[in-house]
Formats: sequence, C-alpha cells, structure tokens
Amino acid sequence: MKKAFSIFKAVGAKSIGLLPFVLAFVFVTAMTTDTNAQSTVTYQTQGNSGSPASWKSLYDEPTGLFVSTDVAKERLLDAMKTLKVTLEQYAEGTGPYVTALQKLNYYNLIYANLEAGKTVQSSISEALATMNNAVATALDPEDALAEKNGAINLLRP
Repeated sequence: MKKAFSIFKAVGAKSIGLLPFVLAFVFVTAMTTDTNAQSTVTYQTQGNSGSPASWKSLYDEPTGLFVSTDVAKERLLDAMKTLKVTLEQYAEGTGPYVTALQKLNYYNLIYANLEAGKTVQSSISEALATMNNAVATALDPEDALAEKNGAINLLRP
C-alpha cells in the first residue's frame, strides 16, 4: 500500500505550536478586510442638496451679501414672533409643531450669537453647530441643511 503525500511533512504543522500563529493570521486578515469594507464611504463631489457632498459644508460660513446685524436682529425677532403664533396653533408633539419649534430654537441661537457681537454669517453656522451638538435638539443633516438655507434666505438683502 502506498503512503499518502503530506504537504505539511517537513513544515511541522502537525504540531500544535503553529496553530496559534495560523489562527492569528486568519483573524487579522478577516478584521482588516472587515475594517476596509466599513470605511469605504464615498461622497459625491457634486450633487443635490440632500447628498452627502452638501453635508460636508454644513458648518461652513455662508458666503455672499447679508443684511446688517441690526436688520438681521429685527428680521429674526419678527420670524420668532410668527413661529410662536404657529406653535400655538398646533398640538404639542405633532410634526408641524416640532418643525416650528426647531426653527424657533435655531433662530434664537442665531439671535444670541448676533447679540454676542458675531457676524451674520458666523452666527448662522455657529448656531447650527451649537444646535446639533445638543442631544435634545440635534437635527439630521437634511433638516439641518434646510434650516441653514432658510436662515440664509431670511437674512439676505
């Protein structure tokens, strides 16, 4: 009878001493592959306002012309009065109520930044960052972008 050929005859893999090294290699390879699979997120460089590409610039200061600080304060106060009336019309916890409350909170933060002597542009972006850093008032990126664009439109000449 002929003996079966063993590829591991000279290597010494039959002993238990090599098993931990082989298992460690397999484990590290599997973890590296899994990590690479999880970190391959690609962002579009251009896209619509809801794309992840626009989320990258969410906290950048808006560019362009804006009204003066005094005019911005007046417009924000008027908008906040309107939002307070809107809140009275809806039941607490409903969709329109939550939306109006988020906008009111955002406008309050912009107003507070203006009162602190910041520019209109920095007030818009810093208020959004402050709002999203708070756990209770954090917005998802699409809502945050919509709020930022609404504030920009409100405070343009």
